[in-house]
Amino acid sequence: MNVLNRWLKYVLLLVVVAGCGSKKQVLNTSNTHMPVYTKLNNTVKSVLQQGDAIEKENAQIFLGNMRKQYESYQPKEEVMESLSLFLGNNVTSLKVEVWGGNWCPDTHEGVPALSKVLDVMGVEPANFTYHRVNRDKNKIDGKNIKSAFGAVPTVRFELNGKLLGEVVEFPTKSWEEDMVNFLEKAAF
Repeated sequence: MNVLNRWLKYVLLLVVVAGCGSKKQVLNTSNTHMPVYTKLNNTVKSVLQQGDAIEKENAQIFLGNMRKQYESYQPKEEVMESLSLFLGNNVTSLKVEVWGGNWCPDTHEGVPALSKVLDVMGVEPANFTYHRVNRDKNKIDGKNIKSAFGAVPTVRFELNGKLLGEVVEFPTKSWEEDMVNFLEKAAF
């Protein structure tokens, strides 16, 4: 019976991805509702009040690129529909934690795009956390850490308190496709 349920989920996923069924628009790409982006932006802006001169300069550069990266990223509609199918009402249980460098071009490119996907999905800002890692990777959010941090950005996805997956530096395919991949592995 468990195998049958897996196959039914898989067939349903294929139907959604193939475009059969509902033509309902699930992609909200309007830039008027951006709660995760706004939280990211405000977190980076907070460095302007508390950081040293180098941190402030890095934050200004990131802030200068952030909106353009957010607006230019277009999540794949069929993949977003698959995410919606997999998560259903559990989108409120999805937590995303990011460790990024305000100085890091990979963070500048990737994290605003990720925030766009999360905004389209309807992820609550309370379920999104951005931690800033300094260039020497020995401080997180301005606090010393015992050993150097790895590559940035590092993004962890959790659902109902369980780790779904982690992306380091760049997604394998795209943010939304990697999330579907994590969900498929968790479901099957």
